[in-house]
Amino acid sequence: MASLDDVLFPWLRPIRAQLVSLNTSPIIVAYSGGLDSTCLLHMLCQVVSPDRVIVLHVHHGLSSNADAWLHHCREVAQQWGCRFNTRSVLVKPRGAGVEAAAREARYQVFGEALSTGGVLLQGHHADDQLETVFLHLMRGSGPAGLKGIPQQRTCGHGEIWRPLLAVTREQLQAYAAHFGLSYVHDESNDCVDFDRNYLRKAVMPMLSKRFAQLYSAVLATTDAMADAESLQRALAWQDADLTRSVLPLDALLSLDPVRQRNVLRYWFCHHTGQVLPRQSMVALVHSVLNAKADACPELVVGEWRLQRSRQQLALLPVTEEVPLWQAIWDFREPLKTPYGTLVAVPVEGGWQFPSTVMVSHRRGGEKIRPFGRGVSKTLKALFKERDVPLWQRAALPLLWHTDTLLYIPDIAADESCAPIDGCMGWHIQWQPQILSIET
Repeated sequence: MASLDDVLFPWLRPIRAQLVSLNTSPIIVAYSGGLDSTCLLHMLCQVVSPDRVIVLHVHHGLSSNADAWLHHCREVAQQWGCRFNTRSVLVKPRGAGVEAAAREARYQVFGEALSTGGVLLQGHHADDQLETVFLHLMRGSGPAGLKGIPQQRTCGHGEIWRPLLAVTREQLQAYAAHFGLSYVHDESNDCVDFDRNYLRKAVMPMLSKRFAQLYSAVLATTDAMADAESLQRALAWQDADLTRSVLPLDALLSLDPVRQRNVLRYWFCHHTGQVLPRQSMVALVHSVLNAKADACPELVVGEWRLQRSRQQLALLPVTEEVPLWQAIWDFREPLKTPYGTLVAVPVEGGWQFPSTVMVSHRRGGEKIRPFGRGVSKTLKALFKERDVPLWQRAALPLLWHTDTLLYIPDIAADESCAPIDGCMGWHIQWQPQILSIET
């Protein structure tokens, strides 16, 4: 026999079934104290023991009411028998604005909360989904944006679940009124200067009156876009190894333009966790991919740099220039440099070096008399001969004695370092730092 709750709220049964299926402990609820997270926390506490629940409140400090919201959230958690945890964050607005900065700060907290695994629940609902899809539509997004807010996603070493995505704000308001739930109101949600609030206050009510099937139509679109995005992602992985931070251009340029852009889009996102803006994609294809074969163009996108060199395309973080660096090395212990580590292995017939050398990075104009060549060569010419990409050149350490360049790892050794039969010398191993740009 159906319960009164099932009769009043027929949408509630599948949500309760999903919450009951959670087999992790604790279950974390992202709790702002607002309508959606209050309803979600209440639903959860009806079907699982509250002592399994951690209420996580992120204190942004952006409102004069933030302390009052914190107090309210703590009281609700205690009243319902849940454990309470709060984290204060410093929101640093950048180019994308306050909302994006606050979101970034929240998800950093969520990632830390899920550092050992588990599930975190968020209260995003159908109205949030509609607003998100329309915002992405206005930004010219493709399937990745128009699929909207996913039901589940990984975060830290756990997962974020959003059980309320098919439930409207109006339905949640009715639920809260029925159970007498109190919740806080964020006054910033009333300011139509924010695009999301403008959609919520001005656009969606008008569309809902005109189009009765607005919610179901948009949710159907998000499902279709999710399928399309999954196919695009699979095709990108089929066309290229997206785990590499360097792509071979010959393989990329052999693809038709649509598949080229698809690879670049998912490659960039895989390493940065960000969407490659449309205007950046246009510039990348026109000015970098289609540049002359011997050109070395680059494109900066936010904190990332896409650089072409020797028929390769590299994705690198934009970093400040490393200050002039040098060190004295006696070969006895490995030497750490800003870009990696030098290791000297004693071997018979190895290179002959003075007892100590000075190690530095390239400054420009260096020359060496490579062993067996009989003439001086510039370091630039040697790099070109060996097809050393631009992004590797600045990292290579150079071994000097007074003003003589003795050795460039894996490139050349000076004639004065020639091996002597039967004599011990050195084999130099260069272990470059592995640049981690995975997200």
